[in-house]
Amino acid sequence: MKKKLGILGGMGPLASKVFYERIIKNTQAHGDNDHIDIMLLSHASIPDRTRLILQNADPSQLLAKVKEDLKVFESYGVSNIAAACNTFHYFLDQVQEMTAIPFINMVEETAKEAASKGKTVTVFATKGSLKTKVYDKYLEKYGLVHKKVNVNIENELMNIIYGVKATNNIKSERFNQILAASIYKGSIPIIACTELSSIVLEESLEEYVIDALSILTREAILRSGYDLKYHKIIS
Repeated sequence: MKKKLGILGGMGPLASKVFYERIIKNTQAHGDNDHIDIMLLSHASIPDRTRLILQNADPSQLLAKVKEDLKVFESYGVSNIAAACNTFHYFLDQVQEMTAIPFINMVEETAKEAASKGKTVTVFATKGSLKTKVYDKYLEKYGLVHKKVNVNIENELMNIIYGVKATNNIKSERFNQILAASIYKGSIPIIACTELSSIVLEESLEEYVIDALSILTREAILRSGYDLKYHKIIS
């Protein structure tokens, strides 16, 4: 059965665009009418998730804005909602309570995928995601060891992430170097920030890296009742 998909976007706009494009590229379709009916709400004015977390701020403003979008999704009749923002998943339980439409849990699906590849992982994400251990409870659930990045790498990642947000530049030699170092040390890199997912990876790294946005893409297509065009999600 074909189902409508809702994308809670704008976190950030480039990440939402990349996610939408991946869905189109990876859906088995021969024409326009073979694609998924999607409602994409690029709600860019949703407060910055990382800043809310790091400042221990009241999330009510974020929840109020998201509630507006949930009403629109409900009126459109979507069957699943995807949010292409890893840090947003810190608030997912609270958001899910506001609607009967299920969210696709990108974080849990990514942890599940990682467990099929190995035992030790390193999560590359915002400071907000790392501080709140958004991934850790799911990594533990699937028996994975989290080899954490040091504070210097955390700071570099934040610079790279906000650089993508500011410039839309999706090339970063430094990010590729960071991933390569993780692989060399025997840890599976999990790209757990959609700005980082937007960065072009060196071909030699692609098969060793788990990209949360690609996992979300796969789940969004399959749960909408459509077939994948490729065995592995392409960017």
